Amino acid sequence: MSKLALMFPGQGSQAVGMGCDLCAAHPQMRDTYAEASDILDFDLEIVCAGRPPKRWPGPTSRSRPCWPTRSASSRILAEAGLQV
Repeated sequence: MSKLALMFPGQGSQAVGMGCDLCAAHPQMRDTYAEASDILDFDLEIVCAGRPPKRWPGPTSRSRPCWPTRSASSRILAEAGLQV
């Protein structure tokens, strides 16, 4: 049996543009970012593309894009048949 390890962003590994390619290629990513944007009260897709919002809503908001990126990646993999 083969094993597969998945690495997700977090703890300082975030990078500008993180998730942009997935966002362009997968509707699940865009949908997840849209859901998160409504909750976070800023456009997550713009933030991930490297354009900060007019205001950051809190001190942890720079790490907040990690969770939706991870969630959307899991959705994409699950739809492709990988059990996550």
